[in-house]
Amino acid sequence: MVALRTKKLERLVMGFDDNYVIPFLVAIFSAFTTSRHAFKLTIVATQDSLSVGSRRLITECLKILGIVDFDFIDINLPKALPTRLHLNEAAYLRLWVAEAIAEDFVWLDSDTLCYPGWDKIFSTEFHSHTRAPLGAVTTRQYRAEDAAPGNQAAGDRYFNSGVMVINHKVFAAESFMTQIIDAINRYRELNFEWADQDVLNYVVRGGQIDLDPALNCFGQRSTSRPLIHHFAGSSKPWVREAVIVPEFFKGYVHWHRTAKALSEALSVVDSSYREPFGSVLGKLKSIEEKPLSRLRLMSFARRAKNLARKILGR
Repeated sequence: MVALRTKKLERLVMGFDDNYVIPFLVAIFSAFTTSRHAFKLTIVATQDSLSVGSRRLITECLKILGIVDFDFIDINLPKALPTRLHLNEAAYLRLWVAEAIAEDFVWLDSDTLCYPGWDKIFSTEFHSHTRAPLGAVTTRQYRAEDAAPGNQAAGDRYFNSGVMVINHKVFAAESFMTQIIDAINRYRELNFEWADQDVLNYVVRGGQIDLDPALNCFGQRSTSRPLIHHFAGSSKPWVREAVIVPEFFKGYVHWHRTAKALSEALSVVDSSYREPFGSVLGKLKSIEEKPLSRLRLMSFARRAKNLARKILGR
């Protein structure tokens, strides 16, 4: 149940590194073009993980798209954070961002796609006296008896951290952050798997406010009518080889359609913006006609870096 507070949410925060520049642009393009709610965008990163070239590319693209109310904030993360598979240190940005932003905000992963109506998340409200540090979609990803020791703390209230509403007053409190750091230090002892997400679930212990499940659709949830489609896991629509199953196929096609629309919007100003999209999107027709269980797609991250270099060279 969503509680009440006096001030409406106004800020959307996203954090990523150089490998997620193009996915971020697709995600924010989908968010901006389908939202009826004006919002401020904050991009968080470590100083080393998001290069000068990437920042310049992002700035130029956002301005072309008419997104002018945005800023970058550098976050200093602790050294040697535990990582796994596709989850690198950038995944931990969300744990420290509340110390840098002194207001409640919406967190959105960059491997997402927003549909009309997603902006209802900005209406999420907290009581001024609530102790819930965040709102999220409960996944019941683990049964308590099967979960790793650390995740048993959340029980059947385990949530996905890709889409959240952050209650700044509680999240940024010294006592909460002390628990976060303690959980990270005990990462292997508690047998965590999913980096920041497991850490948050261990500390929150099921005390989150529940968001509409349509605001974070992934896995089997992607078969419903999503407001935000979250491409959780290591298989993404933009990777060289994306492994998908039939019920996820529609989301992958929507992602590529949105990427194509983004490319067209940018290329109105500069034709070079077709470069990181064209040859992948040329396959869209065959993909739609004959769904494949394994799609061979190009690496968007590599092409994004090449485009950034071109812009810096101007």
